[in-house]
This record gives sequence, structure tokens and C-alpha cells, in this order.
Amino acid sequence: MNNQTLMPIVDLNDVFTDSFLVDETGNVSFLSLIGKDTAIQEFRARWSLPVTQGGLTDFQVETQDGLVRLNIGSPESLEFLSGRLNTNLFGSLIQVFVFKHLVQKPDNVNRKALQLFKGNAVNQDKLWTLIKTLSPLPLLDEWRELVIDLFKNKAWLKKQPGVGHISAYSISIPEDELAGLLKANIQVGALLAKADKKGRLVDPDKVILDPPKEQPTSKSSLEHEIFGEPVSTYTRANALADGVLVDVSQTSEAKEAGFVVPVALTRAVWDSYVEWPSDKGGQDEKGRLWDVLYMAHHAIKTSKSSSELRYKLYCVPRDSVTCDDAREVTLKLVSHPGDQGEHVITIMEPNES
Repeated sequence: MNNQTLMPIVDLNDVFTDSFLVDETGNVSFLSLIGKDTAIQEFRARWSLPVTQGGLTDFQVETQDGLVRLNIGSPESLEFLSGRLNTNLFGSLIQVFVFKHLVQKPDNVNRKALQLFKGNAVNQDKLWTLIKTLSPLPLLDEWRELVIDLFKNKAWLKKQPGVGHISAYSISIPEDELAGLLKANIQVGALLAKADKKGRLVDPDKVILDPPKEQPTSKSSLEHEIFGEPVSTYTRANALADGVLVDVSQTSEAKEAGFVVPVALTRAVWDSYVEWPSDKGGQDEKGRLWDVLYMAHHAIKTSKSSSELRYKLYCVPRDSVTCDDAREVTLKLVSHPGDQGEHVITIMEPNES
């Protein structure tokens, strides 16, 4: 239990918390429960019962600073993850983590997410990666500090201090307002696509926090303002239609591997590491696709939330002489916005972009 202070939940026996976090309305965003299995299961069951049948809509935690009331809110919006703890003093206990769906599954449609951090140590790389994933417009890495400050000033990025060893940032990006904010700061030179004479891509002295209201700026027109008119536009949809990308999102392999966002392989990856001639035998495409996707998802889970990562797997390349010629290959996974700003993933060869 990492020597965390256990805080009793009032009027309940054998149920404690070592950390919790609530949103602005007092509803549970994160809660770590520790106690006897049966006691915690009974506690959880009461969350979904009517009050007339002993159900709970809120409860109190006894902290060092006094009693704190936590609202349960909607139980359907919460996830539960449990595991066992072995202690010398209390025997076998279970620990249950309760958290909002937004922690694991950002809402890419409404541009909302909740990023948890251990203690008050904020991982800026992880936070920035999530902001870029949610943003419907491209954000240069060189803009990071200025954009994060803008988001905090606009209250699109809010810190949620917790009790115990937890804190979080909530992110909520209004798409239309974002376009106006970026456009205004690009026009005055606070945000630059090309470095100025001092080698800067930002000028904090020129920042505009509240641009005047105007007609919403479309994603494509703002991208053109930042980076110039494109010579030609080749979308992800075009690439899928032309076979340059192979969509594997709806395959059983993608779902079983754990992918919940659209995922596609470049033609080079498909041809070399998935497709297999029927007359050669010894391999099958479903098994080969599973290897590529399972190792990709494993790499995501073990990475530090980078939008681009490389991972390795053992595979028999299609041009191998025999089925025994398995070798270690490296693939590149890129997490990025799709044509409509939605979160998508593309798996490619290391030299592809």
C-alpha cells in the first residue's frame, strides 16, 4: 500500500480510501478503495440501489482536515478496476480503483478528457500529447508552453487537486472557440509557423486571450492560414479508398487486441507482414495480423504516451524462403488526428511518414 494513510469511510466498517479526487460538482472522478472483499462489494452494490432500499447517493470520508462529502453521481459513468493486496497486519485485502470513463477513453467528439497524475507531479509530455490528440487543429510542439497557458487562462485546462497521492487535469476544448483563439494569435504573431529572426516560433508578449467574436473558422481554412495553401490535399479517406492504407478497425483481431479507435496499416506493412500466399502454407493472415496488432497495443500500454512510437515483433516476412525464417522487425505506430479531427492510429514501416 506504499505507506499511504488510510482514511475511513464514515458509517462503513472495513472500507477505507487512500486517495480520491472529485470534480467541480463534488462528484467522484477517482477513488481508491481498500478493505475486505465483501465489505467493498456491498458498498459498491449500494451505489446502484434506490435510497429507499439502502442505496447511496453520497458518502463521507474522514480526512486529516475533517469530513469530506463525495457525491457518487452517475454510477454508469464510472469504471472499476480491482486487485488483491497482501498485508501482514490485516491479511488479504482488495484494492478497487474507481474512475470516470474519461480517464481511459477521452471523448474525441466533445473534445474532453481527464488525465490523472501521481501526487502533484505533472508529466507535461503526457498532458501535451493528450491535448494534441483532442485538438481538432494541428498544434506545433514548439507552441506547447504558450498553448497550455492559453488553455489554463480560458479554463479549458483545469487542475483538480486530490486528497492522497492523486491529482488530475481536466481538458475541455470548445472547437469553435479554439479556431478563433489560434487564428487571432497567429495573426498578431504570438504563434508562428516559421521561426522569426530570433529563431522563435512563439512570442508571449503578443498573446491575445480574448479575440473578438467572428464567424467560426473552419479547420481547413485555419490550417491554410498557418501553413499556407496546400499544393494538393490527399486525405486519409483517399488513402483508404486507393488501398494505400488498409483499414483493420473492424477486424476481430483489432478488437481483441484492445483497439477502440480506428486503426490502419500501410500497404507496405500489410504486404510484408500480414498478407500470405495461400499456396505457401504454414502461416495465415489472421494470425499474422494478430501479431502486428497485439504487439502494437502492448507497445501503447507500456509506452510513455508518445504520439509516435516504435515496437518490435518476430515475424516471417512474406518474401521469406521458408516459414521457419522468423526474424525481428521494427514497425512504427503513429497516433494522430484523422480527416475530421478524430483520434486514429496508423501502423507503418519506420521509413514511412
